[in-house]
Amino acid sequence: MEIITHQKFREALRVVDQYYKQSGITKTDVEKAICETFNLSIEQILERSRKRSVVDARQVWQAILYKCLRMTASSVGEVTGGYDHTTVLNSVQVVKDLQETSQVYRERLDIVMRRIGFTIEILYEN
Repeated sequence: MEIITHQKFREALRVVDQYYKQSGITKTDVEKAICETFNLSIEQILERSRKRSVVDARQVWQAILYKCLRMTASSVGEVTGGYDHTTVLNSVQVVKDLQETSQVYRERLDIVMRRIGFTIEILYEN
């Protein structure tokens, strides 16, 4: 498993900027919405923690980048801490499944999505 340095993370964010510019949403908008909703810092989300609150935030972040901003799974994985594309695809599915079965999860996801100007329904698009 590769350790992501601060410099490598910043380089990956430059790639992401292209996607954000196309959608009109900045990386700061998405990060801020995730951090505020989950009450975590971006550093906490980037840690390889398995704490439920951190994992939930990271999975939602990955799902938004993949589904809303149409980034590739590999790019999303790189930006969100050096994860494999299959981890990102799993995160997208987990977010979809949890929001269908948990009202609390759905409400939290809805808050994030509204903060960045999307609705949950975009997560259902192929």
